[in-house]
Amino acid sequence: MTIPNFNQRGVLEKGIHQCNSQQFMNRFCYETSAVRSKYKKVLEEIFAFALSREGSSIILAGSFVTEKEEPNDLDCMIILPNKECCWVQSNELMVVEDCQLDVIIIEESSKESIYSFLNLFSKDKLNLDVGMVEVILDKKADSSTWNDYEEYFSVESLLRAREAYIHRHVIRGIREKKILVTITNVMEHMNFNNKISPIVSSADWIFAPYWYYSGDKDFSLLEEVKRISEWLSDIYRIYEANISIFADGLGTLILGKYMKDSQYREFEIDRIILSRSVLNRDYEWSTVIGDWAVNMVCNLRSKDRDFIISEPISKQTKNELLYGNAYKEGFRIKHSSLIEHTFQYFGPINWQQFNNIIFPMYQTAYLLKKNTDSMIRNNIHEIAELMRNETPSNYDIFRGKFD
Repeated sequence: MTIPNFNQRGVLEKGIHQCNSQQFMNRFCYETSAVRSKYKKVLEEIFAFALSREGSSIILAGSFVTEKEEPNDLDCMIILPNKECCWVQSNELMVVEDCQLDVIIIEESSKESIYSFLNLFSKDKLNLDVGMVEVILDKKADSSTWNDYEEYFSVESLLRAREAYIHRHVIRGIREKKILVTITNVMEHMNFNNKISPIVSSADWIFAPYWYYSGDKDFSLLEEVKRISEWLSDIYRIYEANISIFADGLGTLILGKYMKDSQYREFEIDRIILSRSVLNRDYEWSTVIGDWAVNMVCNLRSKDRDFIISEPISKQTKNELLYGNAYKEGFRIKHSSLIEHTFQYFGPINWQQFNNIIFPMYQTAYLLKKNTDSMIRNNIHEIAELMRNETPSNYDIFRGKFD
């Protein structure tokens, strides 16, 4: 069993390539790479875990099994004999600093799902063929059980695999990656973005500021929407992480039009904070929040009804149907994910206000979600029993997702 050389694209040739655990470590966890070497310990723990549950092999894919010097993902599928073997407590899988793996634990009888994941792993983001590696843990198993995965290809199965991993565990030694995009006027916020960059980065967020310029008659809302669409798409493709947004002034109009009109929703937007929003108070947040799976929208509404935005805005822009004064009036629509927060403006938000008031809103929302997810995991059986008693019609749906 040997792993072939990478092809001209820097990936393994199509197919499942077998090796033993030591061969995998030597090939992909070499000491000269600070990133790759850190995965060695956690992989040893995963191999040991699979063997303890009578697993015979592990399928590994993602950028980790390419020639990329600093890979950002390792997909790992552990195939176990039965459903009972698949249940995992959080402390059974080891976490090592800076290691990030997507681990799928699936029972051997779920052949359709296994083949679906293999077909999913066999393509990169450009839908080009890539190879996978099967680490044989049982010395008696000298051939792959799943090399015929292409014979079982179907679009329906592939879509199901993309939408819902079965018994999927994310092992992270660092906090979940998060991206903060600011949409601000370059003339008003150049120094602001410079100041908040280390604040955001030190909290383990990826900071990706977007600037626009509205100081002349050539400002085109449609052009800015096109540019922000390309920017957000590029950021998501590079980092594949949750995106949250801080938009100020005309930036709120750019964001609002983009989210309402965009036909390319390739990612979800997590949290949005609107400062000095010039969106119309009748903006259709109910539809937009649902379409983009937004967890929180916070509109900073001015305490001072006489407050006037200093940012230059052309008559043409003010004639846009989405234009308004939500920073004064708030939004008419009521939604559980839409928060109206009164705020004392003295002009554009400065970096101290961002540090002391705005940024903690993103952090608090993240911690609330994390604690809620933990509560649900720890009380899953009690929740299921409550649903069976209170809402029997939803019980079967709930069990279907978690059984």
